[in-house]
Amino acid sequence: MANVYGTVLKQFKDQRTSKAGKQYGVEVIVVKANSGEEVNLESGFKRLPVDVGAFYEFECEKNYGKWNIKTFNKTSADSAQASAPALSSGSSFKGKVFPVPVDHPDRSIIRQNSLAHATRLLDGELDDDDFDALADKVIALARRFEAYSSGDLEVAEAERLASED
Repeated sequence: MANVYGTVLKQFKDQRTSKAGKQYGVEVIVVKANSGEEVNLESGFKRLPVDVGAFYEFECEKNYGKWNIKTFNKTSADSAQASAPALSSGSSFKGKVFPVPVDHPDRSIIRQNSLAHATRLLDGELDDDDFDALADKVIALARRFEAYSSGDLEVAEAERLASED
């Protein structure tokens, strides 16, 4: 999440086309942020009651490369925090670490993805009557995927090389 402080320049409905070819509109608010850059903030399908030319604080979250408004408050430029971070159009991986520590929140996402992909790969074996054995196979494969994705394999190799010295 990031806070954007700035003046609303305009609000419009951006017309888009879904993968199925259906037209839909997304409400967009263009804000001149304290940093001087113009930022497009999306409010989804609903038009927010903002005044063009007024100063607001927007709490936003970046999803799929777009800034989505979570909350907003009308305020004054004087009350805006001078230390508020500017929105970055760069990578959403700021603060990410590799290898991923065991207690890092991203570890659960890696585990979920690993389990889902292992299940898909072993889907053909579902005719097996021994579901406990099948579950053990899925978990073993998921753990291999997790070790690779989280960097555990690299850490183990580095520790092995360091112990040889």
